[in-house]
Amino acid sequence: MAGSDRGTATGPVGASPGGACPAGHGHGAGQAGKYGSRMHLDLALLGPLRVRHGGTDVPLGRPRHHALLAVLLAELGTPVSYERLVSYLWGDAASANAVAMLHVRMSQLRKALTAGGVDAHTVLVTTRAGYLLDVDPSAVDAHRFTELVRSARDAASRGDRDTAGALLREGLGLWRGRPFAEWADEPFARPVTTRLEALRLDASELRIEMDLASGEHESLVDELSALTEQHPLRERLWSHLMLARYRAGRQGEALETYRTARRVLLDEVGVEPGEHLHALHARMLRQDPSLRPARPAEPGTSPIGVTPAAARRPGPGTPPLLLTAFFGREAELRDIAADLTSHRLLTLVGPGGAGKSRLALEAASRVRVSPARGVVWAELAELGPRERLVDALAAKLGPPTASPLPAFERLARVLEDPDTLLVLDNAEHRLSEVAQVSAGLLARVAGLRILITSRQRLGVGGERVVTVGGLPVADPDRAGVSAAVEAASVRLFSDRAGLARGTFRLTESNLADVVAVCERVDGLPLAIELAAANTRSLDVTAIAARLARRPDILRAPGSYASDRHRTLQSVISWSHDSLSAEEQRLFAHLSVFGDRFDVAAVEAVCAGAGTGLDEHDVVDVLAGLVEKSMVTVHLTDEGPYRYRLLRIMRAFAAEKLRHEEAHTSVRERHRAYFTDFAEEAGHALREGACAGALDRLETEYSNICAALEWSVSRGEATAALRLAGSLVQFWDLHGRYAEGRRWLEDVLAIRDDGAPTALRGYALAGSACLATIQGDLEAAERACDTAEDVFAHLGDAEGATYVLINRGLIAVAAQRFERAEHLLRRASRQAAELRHGWLQQWALVFDTMLGLDRAWQERATAPRPAGPVVPSSGDPKSVAWLGVVLAGAEQERGRPAEAAAHLRESCRLFDEMEAAWGLSVTFLAVGRTASRVGDHRRASRLLGASERLRRSVGADCWPVFSSWRAELETEGREALGTEQFLRVRQAGAALDRSQAVALALRDTADDGQARRVKAGCKPM
Repeated sequence: MAGSDRGTATGPVGASPGGACPAGHGHGAGQAGKYGSRMHLDLALLGPLRVRHGGTDVPLGRPRHHALLAVLLAELGTPVSYERLVSYLWGDAASANAVAMLHVRMSQLRKALTAGGVDAHTVLVTTRAGYLLDVDPSAVDAHRFTELVRSARDAASRGDRDTAGALLREGLGLWRGRPFAEWADEPFARPVTTRLEALRLDASELRIEMDLASGEHESLVDELSALTEQHPLRERLWSHLMLARYRAGRQGEALETYRTARRVLLDEVGVEPGEHLHALHARMLRQDPSLRPARPAEPGTSPIGVTPAAARRPGPGTPPLLLTAFFGREAELRDIAADLTSHRLLTLVGPGGAGKSRLALEAASRVRVSPARGVVWAELAELGPRERLVDALAAKLGPPTASPLPAFERLARVLEDPDTLLVLDNAEHRLSEVAQVSAGLLARVAGLRILITSRQRLGVGGERVVTVGGLPVADPDRAGVSAAVEAASVRLFSDRAGLARGTFRLTESNLADVVAVCERVDGLPLAIELAAANTRSLDVTAIAARLARRPDILRAPGSYASDRHRTLQSVISWSHDSLSAEEQRLFAHLSVFGDRFDVAAVEAVCAGAGTGLDEHDVVDVLAGLVEKSMVTVHLTDEGPYRYRLLRIMRAFAAEKLRHEEAHTSVRERHRAYFTDFAEEAGHALREGACAGALDRLETEYSNICAALEWSVSRGEATAALRLAGSLVQFWDLHGRYAEGRRWLEDVLAIRDDGAPTALRGYALAGSACLATIQGDLEAAERACDTAEDVFAHLGDAEGATYVLINRGLIAVAAQRFERAEHLLRRASRQAAELRHGWLQQWALVFDTMLGLDRAWQERATAPRPAGPVVPSSGDPKSVAWLGVVLAGAEQERGRPAEAAAHLRESCRLFDEMEAAWGLSVTFLAVGRTASRVGDHRRASRLLGASERLRRSVGADCWPVFSSWRAELETEGREALGTEQFLRVRQAGAALDRSQAVALALRDTADDGQARRVKAGCKPM
């Protein structure tokens, strides 16, 4: 064994000892005498530990051998005492003979190295101070990496960026993972790992800086995006990402990157960006020419061969440079890039203000284009009325010198570079000419692709059409504040409002108004920008309120991009003026629809006598409006297509309709059509066709409300009562209690044209029902009083019985037991005399519910059995409620299996009807059964799901159900403990409806019996 003077300490691995060999040139010749045969040894720790000798891997054997070598590598050239090695290898589990075991492990490691051709005794040295790993430092990949970085820094300081970049790529190429891999976080490795990872990040930043200087900006964007996510506080990475996006022609994204970096730094450490980042932002805002790369990217240097507009000197045909960020539409951008790979003509079609031009600009910066020509941009709205398109394009894009060639030939020669992308913006100004020129150019220039923006497609063979609409207001798969904040429309508003008024911030208090603004303009980017610009003089609440009254009033303060974009009115007017007379007339008539509509409704409402539109041609006129982006079409998997006017379009069209003679007749035809529709669907709800009727009412609800609003505004009581009366069951089942009561209050406030009608009586009774569910029992009693007078005046026995049932329900909710029993028994007898199954069944439901409440309150006897079961009326709602109350009775009798059978059917029916309140009560009942068989976790989750659903619709928790809720809470806390109970209940509240239904439909009785049998108990 060698003595303590064996070898020379070189310091921790990764350091840069003096006299080391130049990096990247193998092992230094001056070291050969000292290290002799060890010259062919290679130790790699930048990833899983690996030993190679003469180019061949050396197996080390057991994991403990790897660990021992890793500890010695971490302190390369320095003796490590036996005690420290034992501590590192075994920690607190070290035995009394651990040192002896250490020597055994070292002997085994030496044998493994020797078998691989290594002179192990000269590499693993025993000294009085401990074991020493004695190898040439340059044999260790971490040392070589450190030296390569040092040499690269020297080259960069001399301005030799090519050499610096090559050295850095070589050094970074040595990395195969975290240093020491599985031991990276062990105490012996942590200091070295931390130092090497920090150096790796420095090297990556420097390598990116060299690549940026060499024009490699496009290929760096994705890498830098990932790095800023991993290291959000590294300002140098943020500045590199800004510059890469800027030079790749994504100026808006570059500016947004600065805002993101600033927000991260303020949120995480409470500081503003440093001077370098701030100065780079300022230079980008003023389009500083020095930000351009020193030399343009050569063909083939980028994986996708992009020569973005920003890298070229501005001139004719150069895409516009924008100073604002772009938001959303990532899916559209990917689709457009893919489409331009397989299609040579692509048209972005959408209404004015949808952001087609900006989308085209962003898309053009992301596709493969000619290194010579890049993207060629032509704004067609700037053409004079007498200019021929081909002459104007040739003059604008071609060489300035005169040429005897025809204009089309000159234009074709300008565009004949491979992979040239020609963008023709705002083609609707010259649609037929654009179609002709595009078709000619594509036939003449083989590598040319053309991207069009227009409010109408060209209609050319081979044209691929992409429809552009508004930005999403919220993520459809999520809910709440976080989803709204992340929505592209909300982010756009926040950004532009921040530019208009530097102090603007999106907060909890203004978020709802911002979302309302974005919704009321259908997410149209231009409308959002106009609204945001007004934050200089108005708060968001005021802007939202103005838009609620007139969605088309937005105006940009001060100067704006162009006169035609200064107001929404001007954008829509330009499109409207280009319509034919028949198209203008139908466009105005379509404003009577509340939201979406189908062809059948258009034919019924807008065609024929009194409208000025031929009933045979109205569909063709509608198709023309769709083609010109005045009407949007929504394709459906089932059923007919649905059509829609954007809100701002509808407001504009309604103003036009007000000046037409057919104004009133079109409104009346619309109301007649949807009144018949609503009454038919309302009748179907009672006849048992519940799911289909509910779906139909949901589909046309906005149209029914539009007809209802028209009737209320004109004070036409009979028409309003017919519509509102048809919706009571719909409002109840879908939990729209507050909305339904507001409509009924407006309708009932209209004075009768003559004597009170049964329509008014049933509307009053319906209002009482909705008020009772909300717990407003005084209002419910007042409505019943008035309804009773109406039906008494009319001698309407059926209506009077309906009022009795409502009064009984109010008494149940108020726990007035004797009164409830008297009213419901009387109602049941009257319904039987009338042979009215629907009324009989509801009297039975509430009478059985009363028995449950009395049993809970008195605690004396089990609930009395339900009254005689009557033939089902076919109404699934009453069947579902009867199942819930019968299940409650079975629970009190100790019969969980029977209760579960009732509840499964009730849960299924309520789920089909999307009846939130009914489901919430069913979840409570299922929870009781689960709790009684010992499944307290499931019961607590169902309690959370029940409360969330009930609160979401604003239903009251009546005493009988409140007692169920209290029972579940008490038993859950006792069984699970308060802390766990609260967590489980919260987990239940986080379930969506389908998840909660699936949980409720599990067979509680069978689960409970299995649990009891497993525990050694007898089944019930």
